[in-house]
Order: sequence, then structure tokens, then C-alpha cells
Amino acid sequence: MRIEHAKLTFLNLPMVQPELWAWGRRDSYTVGLVELHMDTGIIGIGEVIVAMGPNAHVIRAIFEQMLEQFVGESPFASEKL
Repeated sequence: MRIEHAKLTFLNLPMVQPELWAWGRRDSYTVGLVELHMDTGIIGIGEVIVAMGPNAHVIRAIFEQMLEQFVGESPFASEKL
């Protein structure tokens, strides 16, 4: 089994109540849904958190750059990936 391609989709999840934290107030939470598509038809699901630090544009750029290293590799080679 090898990774054929991957997809990154950002989800903005609204909170029922706003949250106060060290960086201010937020009323939503953004996560990146990662789908790894295998050559066998299996799709693996994971996430990347978008909280402090890089914004969604930076995370997408990093994801696309790193994707070159994943394609063709076994999803079980976690140490390498």
C-alpha cells in the first residue's frame, strides 16, 4: 500500500460560547482535515490544528511542500514520514 495523494480541507468550527485565552477572544476554532488517499482505495483521516502561529495560508504551503515527500511512500513508515 502506497500514498497516492493527499487533500487538506480547512474547517472553521463555531463555538457555543466565546473563549478567552492568552491571545484574546475567539468564537470559532479552525482545524485542517487531512485525507491520505492510498493506491488500494483506502483513505486515512487526520487533522492539523490551526490555533497559534501560522495561519491557514502558511499551513497549506507547508502541506503542499511536504506532500512531495509522502507520495509513493507507505503510510506505515511513520518514522520516515
